[in-house]
Amino acid sequence: MVKIVGLMLMRLSSCDYLPFDYFDYAVEIEKYINDIDSVFSEELKNANLNLSSLKEKVSKLKDLTRELRGKQKMLLQIEIQKIEQKFSPKEGLWNRNWYKHRIYAPGYYLGYGYQSLPGINEALVFGNFEVAKNEIKLLEKILDDVNSYLQNLLKTKSGNK
Repeated sequence: MVKIVGLMLMRLSSCDYLPFDYFDYAVEIEKYINDIDSVFSEELKNANLNLSSLKEKVSKLKDLTRELRGKQKMLLQIEIQKIEQKFSPKEGLWNRNWYKHRIYAPGYYLGYGYQSLPGINEALVFGNFEVAKNEIKLLEKILDDVNSYLQNLLKTKSGNK
């Protein structure tokens, strides 16, 4: 394990740009939303919660990150890092306010296992539909911010101000 971490750190410290593929990230986020929709379909329907807006925003994220793939080498690392930072708003998770990332978090009952879309997933598991509604709105806002940032970044780098 130490060798893997060491190699990873050496690779990341010497690369010209972060070798993260945000298109794959967007595809995974889409899968997580679809999983929530299928696992909690009855609960979402009963609580009058709709994930269609999230699905639209992730679809837009996929389009933008597909375009980013070709231009990522032109972008500065700091510009790419800002994308990831946008997934961690100032306010923490509703049941663990010290943890802020909205795509992945250690699971509440999973020990070291991860929970995808933790704010939404855990609120639904605990039956707290008001919190789930707030977490859906927050994730929508985050996706809007990421999409807007990517649009501006791609527009600036292609010279179409």
